[in-house]
Amino acid sequence: MTYVAHSDPNPTPTPSVNMRTPIALGLLVCVAACSSTNEPSAASPDGSSGLQPPPAGTPTDLPDAGGVDSSTPAPTCAEKFGTYLRPYAVDSPWNTRPVKPVLGTATIPDSINGWRPVISDGVGFSTGVFLASATDPPITLKGTPTINDKDVETPLQTLVLPHWPANVVPATESDGHADIIDPTTKMVHSFNGMKKRPDGSWEVRDYGWSKLDGRGWGDPAHYFQGARAVGVPASAGIIRKHEFLSTDPVYRHALSLSLPHNAIKKGDGTAPTAIVYPATQGDSEDPSAANSGQIPEGALLMLPADFDSAKMPTPELVRIAETLKTYGAYVTDRNFATPYNIYVEIGTGYSLGKSDAIDAALATVQHALRPLASEAGWLDGCDQPAVRVPKIELQSMRGKWSLGASVGWAVDDSLYSTWQQGVAFKGPGITYVSGWNNDRVIWGKRVAGKPYRLFAEATGGGTLRYQVMCDAPNDGNKVDSGVLKDGEKFDFVWPVGACNPFLSVTSGNATSVVRARMQDN
Repeated sequence: MTYVAHSDPNPTPTPSVNMRTPIALGLLVCVAACSSTNEPSAASPDGSSGLQPPPAGTPTDLPDAGGVDSSTPAPTCAEKFGTYLRPYAVDSPWNTRPVKPVLGTATIPDSINGWRPVISDGVGFSTGVFLASATDPPITLKGTPTINDKDVETPLQTLVLPHWPANVVPATESDGHADIIDPTTKMVHSFNGMKKRPDGSWEVRDYGWSKLDGRGWGDPAHYFQGARAVGVPASAGIIRKHEFLSTDPVYRHALSLSLPHNAIKKGDGTAPTAIVYPATQGDSEDPSAANSGQIPEGALLMLPADFDSAKMPTPELVRIAETLKTYGAYVTDRNFATPYNIYVEIGTGYSLGKSDAIDAALATVQHALRPLASEAGWLDGCDQPAVRVPKIELQSMRGKWSLGASVGWAVDDSLYSTWQQGVAFKGPGITYVSGWNNDRVIWGKRVAGKPYRLFAEATGGGTLRYQVMCDAPNDGNKVDSGVLKDGEKFDFVWPVGACNPFLSVTSGNATSVVRARMQDN
């Protein structure tokens, strides 16, 4: 799916996505309560000082939306993450930073149109971030004519969100970005092509969701989690209003950045755009301008440690430079022709001003940015050692679920529940089978000879069976988990040959939900 993060006044149209058949989303299980406040106040940090690195264990403290209850213990450092003001887990790639980074040689070329780099909260192409509360009403969003959700991989006619804040205003241009953070359900809902219709209803073109307390990036199982091209929410990594208004001398997360076609690297033939971890997808082909650069989407761009931030002409540019030296910026999207665009929350009132000195400084940053090549480790948002590539989910439950030969292999596309990441049954004692190949992420494909572990998760007495069948001459290489109940696991080695997985899931009661999870072992 292409999300074109333009910074020009005349964007090229967003290509459409080929989808299959309508599907119904499963029910959402709410897991936590939240404040009913829709407008959190901007608060200053706790006085954390130092730029690189921050003092151990004392990152910028920002209160949760709705204030702090003095009757409860003060949250630990890690508990301050995964909130409206500090999205995603403490060890999310957004909240971690490399130790002793070594940078590569790829560069960002100058604009083919002579445009300067951009750091702004432009209402046309950036993103607003809106806080949903437990008391906000539900809403039914309509498609244009359908809603694209790559995780579901079928077009939705409508989408019902449980909580819709009254102050939602999407970006005004074709991207129509808007993100809604719902602490009640611990979800970030991310949209592209959102628009309010004359009759007061809302329509959207593309939708994805991410866990508020998760990684903020996709995985091979749930590879599409938001409205940016790399599969992340449009609000991920942007400079937020409360951060801009704080006195902290550095933004304490990696930034979100887009590059033009002449900077982004072309794919290897299996995909039009090259991607690297943690990106799980990239932009689709743009017939108007093919990618011709050196930098893949998902790359972390940084300024070298010896970059002289003090020479920046404004305090805000000093803060940007220090952030790029410490955390860097992930390439999350492709723009039309701007050398780079760093995104800021709409409504922040962010302006660098216009002068030759500012233009020269933005160009200096452009020419000094390089992709991270290696490092000596990672530190999380609490200054503790972090694992760059944890055990992540490899097995999706989306697929062409068939009832079996006894009913003519009737296919039911409405079983997969993206919010539950599982198969949601409609009756007791039913078995469905799927051979749908879930290998959507280049770096997440299963490797012959490598050990894996499968976990069964099933409610209501449901079960699953996992098999791998291989083509001749390796047809003797098979994997069979047997029937697994909730909580059971199965260890195996991926076989050699052209092999495909098959899943069988069986309901216990009428509301069973069954999920297979797979990780490197």
